[in-house]
Amino acid sequence: MPPLTSCHKKKKDDATFLEDIKDHVDEFINASVDEHKSCFTMTIQKMFGMSKVVAERNAPT
Repeated sequence: MPPLTSCHKKKKDDATFLEDIKDHVDEFINASVDEHKSCFTMTIQKMFGMSKVVAERNAPT
C-alpha cells in the first residue's frame, strides 16, 4: 500500500500548532476550484482504499 499523502503541505517542520493551522486555512482559502476537486478526489480514494484494506484483513481465511 502506498504511503498516505495529504493535500496540506507543511511549510515549516518546526511550526507551532497554531502556525500550522493558520497556514492550512490560508492554503484552503487560496486554493483554486481544481485544487479543491483534486484534493477531495484523493481523500475519497484514500478512504475507500483504507476501508478495502481493513475489510481484507477482517475477512475470514
